[in-house]
Amino acid sequence: MGLVVIGVQCVSASAGKCYARELVSTAEEFNVPLTWLIGVSSHDPMGNANLYRNEYLHRIPSWHEIGLLLDLNNGVNTADRARSDLIRLGKEILKQCHVKPTACWVTGGQLDETVIRRLEDVGVLVAIAPEAPGAAIPTGLYHPDYKAPNQSGDAKLYRLGAPVFGLADLADGKLPVEACAASSCTVIWTRDDRDDSQALGHVLREARDADLPIRVATAAIRG
Repeated sequence: MGLVVIGVQCVSASAGKCYARELVSTAEEFNVPLTWLIGVSSHDPMGNANLYRNEYLHRIPSWHEIGLLLDLNNGVNTADRARSDLIRLGKEILKQCHVKPTACWVTGGQLDETVIRRLEDVGVLVAIAPEAPGAAIPTGLYHPDYKAPNQSGDAKLYRLGAPVFGLADLADGKLPVEACAASSCTVIWTRDDRDDSQALGHVLREARDADLPIRVATAAIRG
């Protein structure tokens, strides 16, 4: 039976409202951990980390996971150096929160050799990276090829590119149980700048009824 990772993209620093407290409460009701991915981008590198360090990290139980959400948008069409610097910056920012990120979500650009190697260099073990226009991605967790990241290869990093479902996009709020069961790992994600706690509770109830285990991203690579 496949594992499910619940990822929370922590991006609320510029939104004026954060629903981390509500999401924690729902997760605790079902006794499941969430993977919190703190957003870091070149145009606002510290905003989300400061918000969580000051307001929310102490409210998140230690058995949840804190990872990194990397927005490569500003580095996609520039030199590899810019993306490498942003990855190192992300690690250092979370280090100030006493967090060593081993899980990462890469957005705003495709996973490529430069990004894979830099993530490995900073100690990331698993990357959620669903962006691969025009290419099929193996389902579940796999080691990507450095030169062809949409294929299995010999990278140390684990990649999860599919299946990935947005909580807000699930039809009628229904968990895709068959897809989850068919894959070694599935990500269901939400954002902390909207109150998805009720929808999250519905999905967690369906996962429990279907005997789908919930794991944090790093634990999912151990099965």
